[in-house]
Amino acid sequence: MSRLSIVAALALSTLASVAGAQDNSSDDWSTPRVHVALSGGTTRFSGGEPGFFIPFQADTNSPTAGGTIAFRLARHFALEGGVAGTWGREENGTETPDNTFATAGFKIPLVSRRVVPYLTLGGALISRNTSDEVGEILEEAFEVSTNDKAAYGGAGLEFRLTRLLGLRGDYRYFRVFPDNVEDVGERESFGIHRILGGVTFSF
Repeated sequence: MSRLSIVAALALSTLASVAGAQDNSSDDWSTPRVHVALSGGTTRFSGGEPGFFIPFQADTNSPTAGGTIAFRLARHFALEGGVAGTWGREENGTETPDNTFATAGFKIPLVSRRVVPYLTLGGALISRNTSDEVGEILEEAFEVSTNDKAAYGGAGLEFRLTRLLGLRGDYRYFRVFPDNVEDVGERESFGIHRILGGVTFSF
């Protein structure tokens, strides 16, 4: 009877230690308090012409790099801010603008595991830097604002290699709402597709 008690006690102790290890491993993949991502990829501007033959933002694909930082507010809810830059290039004899994206919004991880799908949504301020001389002259002549407001939504997937380091892919769609321009009239909103991939750091 005493031997049976000893065996039972050892078995219970083993089960408890296994359960504790499992609990600890699940904690390893909990949503981090601070999450940093450094990414690179491409941005596709689509429909960025207000009419009147003045391409304030030409349709183009632009190389992109940037970073985000997210602070956990709840288990599946984080506040996220970021900055990204796109580099213009020559197309049809015209140098397309450089753009800087400043974003603020929410990141919503759907699970707290090693593979983490997530959703994002928020607002952005997009600052355009036209390097083409003709474009600069036209924008100055028509007093076109170089800052445009936008809203975005997107989704991504992160694979956490360790508790600290991970990899992720991120897609975001921006809807830009440019200000109207005197003597040109109403400018229609246009869309931007952005695809980035990079490394993440969880703290």
